[in-house]
Formats: sequence, C-alpha cells, structure tokens
Amino acid sequence: MMYKRVFSVGTHAVTTYNPNTLEVTNQWPYGDICSISPVGKGQGTEFNLTFRKGSGKKSETLKFSTEHRTELLTEALRFRTDFAEGKITGR
Repeated sequence: MMYKRVFSVGTHAVTTYNPNTLEVTNQWPYGDICSISPVGKGQGTEFNLTFRKGSGKKSETLKFSTEHRTELLTEALRFRTDFAEGKITGR
C-alpha cells in the first residue's frame, strides 16, 4: 500500500509526516538506522530505509519513492556516522 508522506531529514532523526495534518507518522533516530540507500541504478526514484526494531537485532526495511531521491539521500548520509552500523564499524 502506498501512502503520501512528508519525509524529513532532521539533526537527530528521520521523520515522516501525514501531509494533510502534519501529524508525525514515524520517526527513526539515527542510532536506530542501519542504512539508507537507493534502489536500482541510475536516476530512479526509490530508496530503502533499514532500521533496527526495538532493542533486539531484528531490522526492518521500508521502501520510499521521491523525485528528489539524490538530494534526500545526500542530506541523510551527512548523519551516517550516527547510524547504528556506523557506530559499530566506525565507517
């Protein structure tokens, strides 16, 4: 199922909002994010956000789509040293 959302890259987390009400629909602190990466090659619109669920090691991946994928990923990856995987591997 596809929902329209406002996707926000903040200083501490990635947050999605309902565009009609601006209610927060999801929020992932950078410490819970494992990765954010494009889907496919070239100038596509889709990207995956993989994050840890709860305190365990399980993760979940959600797929998003935007015409501004390159700009969004560039902005989000500025915080990659705060990602869960970045802290573990020191990347």
